[in-house]
Amino acid sequence: MKFLCDQMLGTLAKWLRLFGFDTFYANAEISDNELLDIAKKEDRIFISRDKQLIMRGRKKNLQVVQSPCKLRQSSGVSYQTERRYKTYAP
Repeated sequence: MKFLCDQMLGTLAKWLRLFGFDTFYANAEISDNELLDIAKKEDRIFISRDKQLIMRGRKKNLQVVQSPCKLRQSSGVSYQTERRYKTYAP
């Protein structure tokens, strides 16, 4: 499973990499159109908080995850990845 995080989601990109996921993190030099093209070409799940960019990704039939706040980002990614690991609760 491969992900593409836009430049607003650096912390999430770092965590996904720590969990062993192939994650592309966009820098400021990459345009929105290039991001969508990379996601499509490399078959990546596109993650962003940018509502307009998410809508454009959906129009291109990309798998997308949109999360308005940091606390919900991981749950959105978990839902999309069909929860590959269990949550520990003491």
